[in-house]
Amino acid sequence: MKPNSPVHPVGPCDHPAQLRQLQQVAQDAPSRLKLFQRVYAWQTSPMECIKAFCLQCNGYQEASIRGCSAPACALYRLRPYQRKAPPTTVSK
Repeated sequence: MKPNSPVHPVGPCDHPAQLRQLQQVAQDAPSRLKLFQRVYAWQTSPMECIKAFCLQCNGYQEASIRGCSAPACALYRLRPYQRKAPPTTVSK
């Protein structure tokens, strides 16, 4: 995306903080812009909203989310990009 080019939400989004966030995402992580546009337009699932939150919190880096060191966060157990744990067997 060109610097100083306008960033528009997908749907209704007129809150200045959200518009600033879209500008920041366009600058720092342009590949994530569509996700944030959908989130702000209420056109996404709760899990995608959590993904956007975690990306924003961790500098838009998937690896940082995997290694998140904030277990007190209310979304910690729901964070995306977790490696799936191998199934455990139950001994009888």
